[in-house]
Amino acid sequence: GDECEYPICNGIAANETGLVCGGKGNCTSPDVCSCSEGFASQFCSLKMCFDVLSNDSAVCGTHGECINPDDCSCHQYFGGLHCEFVECFGILSNNTSVCGGHGTCNEPNTCECEDMYGGEHCQYPVCFHVLGNSGDVCSQNGLCVAPNTCLCSAGHTHSQCEIPLCFGIAGNDTEACTGHGACSSPDVCLCEQHYSGLDCSTKREEGCPLLAFSQEQDDVVSLVPFFVREVAVVSLPDFLNSGDSKILLTATCSGFLGNVTTWVNDTSSLSFQVPYLYWVDGTSDSRCFVSLKSSNESCERTLNFTGIVSLNVACSKDASLPSLSTDSIEPQERVENDRFDIHISQKNFTLTQESDIVRMAATISFIADHSFRSSSSIRVECDGEVWNVDSNSSTILIEKELSPRQRDLYVEEYSSIFKCYFDIVPFPVFCHKKTYRVSKEILLEHENARTLAPISTTVARSQTVLSIFSIFGSVLAFLVFAVQLW
Repeated sequence: GDECEYPICNGIAANETGLVCGGKGNCTSPDVCSCSEGFASQFCSLKMCFDVLSNDSAVCGTHGECINPDDCSCHQYFGGLHCEFVECFGILSNNTSVCGGHGTCNEPNTCECEDMYGGEHCQYPVCFHVLGNSGDVCSQNGLCVAPNTCLCSAGHTHSQCEIPLCFGIAGNDTEACTGHGACSSPDVCLCEQHYSGLDCSTKREEGCPLLAFSQEQDDVVSLVPFFVREVAVVSLPDFLNSGDSKILLTATCSGFLGNVTTWVNDTSSLSFQVPYLYWVDGTSDSRCFVSLKSSNESCERTLNFTGIVSLNVACSKDASLPSLSTDSIEPQERVENDRFDIHISQKNFTLTQESDIVRMAATISFIADHSFRSSSSIRVECDGEVWNVDSNSSTILIEKELSPRQRDLYVEEYSSIFKCYFDIVPFPVFCHKKTYRVSKEILLEHENARTLAPISTTVARSQTVLSIFSIFGSVLAFLVFAVQLW
């Protein structure tokens, strides 16, 4: 100063406010700074966070940086004013919901679970030594909702859901299955000898076989058909047949030829074959009258019922048997746009050129909409090529090399129209005289055609240039010859 009235700290006079002592204090005597709150060191260059200097290894709990007085910037996976709390899966360790509320977070993303809880987040309770997310918890018959607490599914009970219920009574109760059988699974009783019925409540004569539905059914049941060439294999509902007695099956089905009489041994898969379908067009059901008879030396039991075979075909016993393996199917009659339609879901057309060779590739994806069985075959004929498709949705690819004329036509039009025919042959093939057809005109646009010059134009121009050069050469030769003669 003019009168040497200002001390100097670190080379800066005390009156240079904002510069002396780093702008964080006052220079009270030579090289002695009185620091503002939150700053320290000889020239006030260090910040303080909660009474710890920023250059101290213990600042911010060793897990952060002191960026301003009492302001810690915490490292990843740490939080709190002093960075004293660790983080587990986005939740700080001082939060009551950390580790699912059932554990402690002592290391980043590492939960130490309480007893009776497990999982990465301690989110699963343990029921009888099995973790709640295991498929084996609660005997596979319930949910573990709290430690050693199972919520049983319908049909099971007890602490670990290990006991089935039969008609509302626990399987370990002496009254289960009316005391005359064992409850093996929900509402399934294994009856003692001489007892029968769903709950073993019916006593029968000693030695007499049991013949009944495995589950309660009406007298009229649905039968499931499966077609193999000239026969339909009809599956029946499950039946119970006690002892080793065989079952004599007798069936008469409308729309089929003849009756069926056969012995059946395996009661778990009762079925019979009916030969020679002869429905007429429009028939969709067959009614079967079935009699089952089981007998032994003591007595016999008979069970009669009516079954309905539902069909989605119109059949004739004289129908021909075309093969689906051939490329060409020639039906006796083709019906246009009847019970069958085609939806084009995606289409694409590209042209590629290598020298003077141009190739096209057309991709067409379609979905078939029809009321026939899912196993029907679809024949596609498009631009002279043929495909046989076994599913209701497919993609076909047409690839070919183009002649110069075809190529120029595509280039000039910027698009192409393909005429495609879709024929469906309903299953079973031998029941049908009709193939149903849908015709589609499919417009395919090919943007990249604009970048290709017509081959015929290029060739024509080249031929014209060659002709001019040829004429010029002839004239020049004549002039040279004339000059030489002169």
